[in-house]
Amino acid sequence: MTVSLKERLAAKARRTVTVPVQVSDPGPARAAYEKAEKDLLFAELAKSGQKGTAKQVATAKRTRDAASAELRDHFAEVEFAAGDPADVERILAAHTDDEGEWSIDALPELAALCATDPELQDAPWWSDQVGPGTTWSLGERQDLWIRLLNLNTNLPPEQLPKD
Repeated sequence: MTVSLKERLAAKARRTVTVPVQVSDPGPARAAYEKAEKDLLFAELAKSGQKGTAKQVATAKRTRDAASAELRDHFAEVEFAAGDPADVERILAAHTDDEGEWSIDALPELAALCATDPELQDAPWWSDQVGPGTTWSLGERQDLWIRLLNLNTNLPPEQLPKD
């Protein structure tokens, strides 16, 4: 069955973005991952120079993959979907500065609107999480703010290949 262009456009999915949020100290895991990456590179170079074996490369890949999984355990992946445009505009309009620029003060409401996990659709909870004096650094708050603005106000980043 062929789907018409109208049907495809009517079924357009909301854009999403997944944001990794650091929830614990990844320092030792990051160091282990970086070492495993270097060891894999050296094993591959040794194999290409015929001073190493495929078995050494496979072992290095397993070590790197385990280190990667351990590093990822220090982050929570939070998915956000573009909000209803009217709701996004209402939130942003309510949080503008004297020059009419959007304020990061809208972050809790925008995060709650866009969170795909129903448990995270709670603006007061987000206020407690991302406000000043919390465990979220200014850089982390600004990164989430920019990602949510891009998701809701910018053109999609995807480019189609030219034929």
